[in-house]
Amino acid sequence: MTRGEVVFEVARSFGLSDDPVSEDNPADELILMQRWVNASIIDILVKTRCFLDESDMTLAAGDTDYRIDEDILAVDMVRGPTGDPNIMRRLTSIPQDTLEDMLQASVSAPTYPAYYFNRGDMLRVAPAPQDTVTLRYFYVPKPTKIPADGTTGSDAFDLADATYGGIPEEYHDAAVMYCLWKAAQYDDKGGGFYRGHAFAPGSAYQAIYEDRIKEIRKELRGKAGRGMHAGRVGYPDRSRFVPNRNDIYPGWTSR
Repeated sequence: MTRGEVVFEVARSFGLSDDPVSEDNPADELILMQRWVNASIIDILVKTRCFLDESDMTLAAGDTDYRIDEDILAVDMVRGPTGDPNIMRRLTSIPQDTLEDMLQASVSAPTYPAYYFNRGDMLRVAPAPQDTVTLRYFYVPKPTKIPADGTTGSDAFDLADATYGGIPEEYHDAAVMYCLWKAAQYDDKGGGFYRGHAFAPGSAYQAIYEDRIKEIRKELRGKAGRGMHAGRVGYPDRSRFVPNRNDIYPGWTSR
């Protein structure tokens, strides 16, 4: 769907004005709907990760803390070197406290980072690399905002375009549902009182949108193929590429 098509559905559903803003039409409802479309794209990408890209990050020897690029909405998976130039291993995502304990432990660490923590724009790795290394990661790129200027000049921009989100066409209905939720809040609809509980305007539409997000996540998992993932033999962080004992916390040990 294009931005204009999303706005059209929302405007007709709630009777909002999608006429361009002008001296004769100072109403700003079109600008609101255009902003909702931009917000919907970000929300869908972050919550479903339905569009991923990949890139590299160079780590300096001895450094464990890094800032990721502001154009990255979320990091999905990180891989690092193993000593074999043809093979990379997946780093294990762990909580901040666990990673901090690892960095504080007085141990002899492997040559390459094996764990990472990511929240917001902070990325931390453990152990600290002993030499300059390159990580390869999958991430959700931040899309370019479609101009919300109250005109129809950008209405032909498609949500499936990687520049504006790269959301697969089959999930564009979620963008409409998100905008309907915001329109219901704006128009004081979709709330009420039920079984002793008061629901704010837009609550019903919000629930519909969130259910759709859950469906999309399930559908994306299904694209990987049916069946269970292959079992792993040994301790959770055992890797045949890094021959270090992992039966003693925190994943490596003194020799």
